[in-house]
Amino acid sequence: MKDKPTNWGFKKYVRAGTSGMIYDFLPYGGDDTFRYYKFTDVEQKLGLGAQVVLALCQTIRYTPATVCFDNFFTSPELVA
Repeated sequence: MKDKPTNWGFKKYVRAGTSGMIYDFLPYGGDDTFRYYKFTDVEQKLGLGAQVVLALCQTIRYTPATVCFDNFFTSPELVA
């Protein structure tokens, strides 16, 4: 279509505190997004949203911690 904007951009996933302080972030890079993260066999079968949550939670230092996320990242397997 004429005058239609180009459909591209960057996706960044962020783990932030209630104050807005960013503690970790994950840039989306297609197949290479999780290159430096280790998942179990069960975790590897989860979708993109669940893997983003698990990857960002790997760097939480102090446990137990409360993690809140949007419905895009929610799946029954992740919540179970």
